[in-house]
Amino acid sequence: MKISMIEEGDLSHLTKFAVKKPVEWETDRYGYRKRDSNINRHKIVIIGDSQVAGPSLTQQNMLSEILERRLKMSVYPFTSQELAPVNTFLNTKRFIDKPPDIVILEEMEIFIPELVKPKINSGGAASSGLKWSVKNYLSKHQQLAILFDRIYKNNMCHFFRERIRDIKNKITEKFRSLLIKSDTKDKPILSPKLLFYYGIEANKDVPREEIDRIVQIIKSYDQILESRGIRFIFLPIPNKENIYYEYLPIKKKPVFLEQLIQRLQAESIEVIDTQKAFEEAYREKKILLYHMDDTHWNVHGVELAADLIERLLNKKNGKYKN
Repeated sequence: MKISMIEEGDLSHLTKFAVKKPVEWETDRYGYRKRDSNINRHKIVIIGDSQVAGPSLTQQNMLSEILERRLKMSVYPFTSQELAPVNTFLNTKRFIDKPPDIVILEEMEIFIPELVKPKINSGGAASSGLKWSVKNYLSKHQQLAILFDRIYKNNMCHFFRERIRDIKNKITEKFRSLLIKSDTKDKPILSPKLLFYYGIEANKDVPREEIDRIVQIIKSYDQILESRGIRFIFLPIPNKENIYYEYLPIKKKPVFLEQLIQRLQAESIEVIDTQKAFEEAYREKKILLYHMDDTHWNVHGVELAADLIERLLNKKNGKYKN
């Protein structure tokens, strides 16, 4: 499918702060935001790219698309409605039969503690083969596929939930702390209206024991993917509240992501240090990395992440060779 539309940020929809942005989407036979092709093996698979490509980001500016143009190799955006996207990847037949060279796992900072251990479904390829047969059948019967897709994604439930939230936002707009006025003069890139979703809840400290548990889970991803001959790279996504913490009522710099990245590096896990890079880009270069009215990165944030990944892949001592 090819879709052109006007989108608004997920924090400003139906408010006076909404910024309308033209976007274009194109999906492949599996329903992912990728131009359909006959390529059956992708060099790189990004798990969780939808956490970056939120509202207001057109397809050509997605991380997978930017990386594909730069690296001149196939980069596939894969995600899942399930709570364990890595497990979905591990049990998907097309990636079992034709594994990529590299898997990049994106995870938003606030959701990292929800990561779960890898699990291979009983029945393995046979179970995945059944799923493939169903998908193959649905690809030939688009109307039925669309019906199942809408039921699976609970679109109407999401629709009513968002309408309720819109009403609530309008009623409480004057009393909420989403619009934080800057009391500093050295950040001209930000207007007085910077919207947040999670607020101070996003920057809570995480106990050491919890960080230990998270490190072991991410380490298990690296081990199981390495056993399949796949290079694993972890790409944490800093909360918007993390980078702009001084605009919150409690101006407390979060330390969780910095601590986690250091621990992963100590365990020899390849991890992109987005915490350091995004802080430097914002504070030293005054680059706006997030949409003002949305929780997701804008094109500058995506390009910075692409820079970091490209730099890692091009390292002479890296595991990957073109």
